[in-house]
Amino acid sequence: MPLLLGPNSVDTVSVNGPCTYEAAPLTAITTSPNVFIGGQALQYIPVGATDTVSGVPSQPLVPCPVPETVRTLSATVNSTVFINRVLPGVQGETTELAAISGSPRVIVGPFQHPTVVFNTKNV
Repeated sequence: MPLLLGPNSVDTVSVNGPCTYEAAPLTAITTSPNVFIGGQALQYIPVGATDTVSGVPSQPLVPCPVPETVRTLSATVNSTVFINRVLPGVQGETTELAAISGSPRVIVGPFQHPTVVFNTKNV
């Protein structure tokens, strides 16, 4: 299974006409009350989590029609491994912007906890 997304995981750039939505860290972080790694409570991004990203004009005289839009994490890879009954995002998931439907933004990293292995029965 791929690695978990974390507080520093970033998606990719999107362009919508005269507006560019830069790659940005995901900010919808969940902290587990009872899963600890290295003595620290696990922080992860749940599938379905939303936050907002801001667009900047890509052409000097044309303003962004949607200067801020909602971004949602989609389950592209993980559909079976849960943490406290919550589906966490993992490497390979995508985000989607409400302002640009049908244009997934791949999460490019960084990912966390390379020594944590999920789904060991199938390894």
